[in-house]
Amino acid sequence: MNIYPISLCIDDKQCVVIGGGKVAERKVCSLIDSKAKVKVVAPEITPYLRRLVAKKQIAYANKKFSDSDISGAFLVIGATDNQSVNKKISEAALRKNILVNIVDVSELCNFFVPACVRRGDLSISISTSGKSPALAREIRKQIEKDYGPGYARLLRELGRVRELIKSKCDTLEAKKKIWKNIIKAIRGKENKELAKMLEKYIV
Repeated sequence: MNIYPISLCIDDKQCVVIGGGKVAERKVCSLIDSKAKVKVVAPEITPYLRRLVAKKQIAYANKKFSDSDISGAFLVIGATDNQSVNKKISEAALRKNILVNIVDVSELCNFFVPACVRRGDLSISISTSGKSPALAREIRKQIEKDYGPGYARLLRELGRVRELIKSKCDTLEAKKKIWKNIIKAIRGKENKELAKMLEKYIV
């Protein structure tokens, strides 16, 4: 399978999670973090998901899966422990040209959810195209060590610097020279020093 890597905006999009266990719970939380409209379909759900329902953070259909549950959905995640049901979810979504991911069953998916490291607006994704999520998780742990919390502030400052550079530099070459110097200065710095280092560029 050939994969085209993208970062997908699902803000205010209808996303449906089929399943109500711990795996579904993790998927729901990720979708909420991305500002999606989330509906869960399952006969039973975890206490945490029930709290989200009570707070009206997610919608809930207390039932077994049927094709109509994903009508109008932008994205569907199958997170049940029943492979027959997972196959039906995949087939229904593919018929409707809906993005679908069946957890840990790559052949039933048309997209994969990468392991991800987030530091504010910095997002680093690791995908094995569904071949080995375990390896992706191990790589993520290493990246988490290499790119600590300081990068969140660093990126905020880089955003400020970018606007200043755009307003003060008339030529593309001048902009490239400044960015080359900034990136060179960043390399090798400890996380706690990264944001401080940028102060000299903000005038």
